[in-house]
Amino acid sequence: MKTPLAPRDVLEALASQASSHGVSWNLDLQPVKPKKFPHSFLVPGRWHLTGSAEGRATIASLVERSMSPASDWQIEQWLAELDVISAHRAEDDFTAALKLRAYVDRLNRFPADAVHHALLGLPWAFFPSWDELQKALDLLCAPRRTLLRALREPPEDGARPRNKPDAARRAEILRENGFGHLVGPRG
Repeated sequence: MKTPLAPRDVLEALASQASSHGVSWNLDLQPVKPKKFPHSFLVPGRWHLTGSAEGRATIASLVERSMSPASDWQIEQWLAELDVISAHRAEDDFTAALKLRAYVDRLNRFPADAVHHALLGLPWAFFPSWDELQKALDLLCAPRRTLLRALREPPEDGARPRNKPDAARRAEILRENGFGHLVGPRG
């Protein structure tokens, strides 16, 4: 199987396809480095989207397809490669098989390219916990999820850039969409 594109390259490919359907966008991607995380990620801030309803629907279906998961077999291969190249605790065969199944079941909820990048494109010193992988995957998928929501909204007359929400509103939006673990408890 061919190595998937990196998530950022998928966005660029989608933008190229969109232009052929009269749809364009400008996602203002901003770097974010979560606490206790060795990596930074680009997440959407402000965005601007233009195009007909028909073009937007076509591109929305392409974005949805770009979010298809890898096969269980492929995820297992990537996990095996990560296991070889990262430090981890010794496990008996039963625990290793249980861990493999648990990771595969969770990872197949995310796009193949994001899973590949999270597992083998990020520099993990130790085999990552599920919490670490989920945070990385949520951040890697954030631009496409934002784009898909924007494409599904009806076009505005004289489409204009959306205002960037303040930190409190961004945290609230993340919590409302199931990403509260990225911002911590309310307070």
